[in-house]
Amino acid sequence: MKRLFRLAVGLTVGLPIALADTSEAFAVSGDYQYAILANGTVEIQKYLGHEDEVEIPGILNKRMVSRIGERAFCNCQSLFTVNIPDGVTAIGDGAFLDCKRVSQISIPNSVSSIGKDAFMNCRVLSPINIPYGVNVIGDNTFTHCHSFWRVTLPDSVTSIGDSAFMCCLHLDNITIPDGAISIGARAFRSCLNLEHISIPNSVTFIGEEAFLGCSRLSITVTQDSYAEQFCRDHDLSYSYRKPGC
Repeated sequence: MKRLFRLAVGLTVGLPIALADTSEAFAVSGDYQYAILANGTVEIQKYLGHEDEVEIPGILNKRMVSRIGERAFCNCQSLFTVNIPDGVTAIGDGAFLDCKRVSQISIPNSVSSIGKDAFMNCRVLSPINIPYGVNVIGDNTFTHCHSFWRVTLPDSVTSIGDSAFMCCLHLDNITIPDGAISIGARAFRSCLNLEHISIPNSVTFIGEEAFLGCSRLSITVTQDSYAEQFCRDHDLSYSYRKPGC
């Protein structure tokens, strides 16, 4: 009864509400619902506004914003541009899912984690900066980002998830960085304008249908590599990387 009473008081006066069995507290500041994390920083959990140009604050109630939470901006149809502040280290699963009108999202170099579905169905989104330090491009991260015409993957990327770039219809060229290990199933499926992809010797796994529907594609591989064998097995056009490339 005492715990229920405390929750009721929090709701009545609009104070942060402590949830049972968690170290987080929830509150609202302006257009943002946020949670206070165990380390004292803030995760934005939901955007409550309707602006078309959003400058996410770096500080909320004197606490640094460190995370954009799961589905925080999901289906925000008003969004055109978003600026994520320096200091944010993680963008959660589905953070900008189905933001079909957003055309520009600025990501700072402090970001080291981008969740699955993060930008899925952002159909007019221009190419974004993927900072060095991001190790994994998650499942469906950029699926149906139709306006992506180029992607630069940092050398820190080791894994590209299932359907990560599926149906990026204007993507024409991409280089998988040396040190990458895996390319997931359907990773580049139906990238209709993809003409060239370079796959390093470090890649030891490529999922099924990774390049299905990429009718213009030619793949550059290292001789006697896993990627070469994959191309042979799937009747894909390929050429060898030049020495030193």
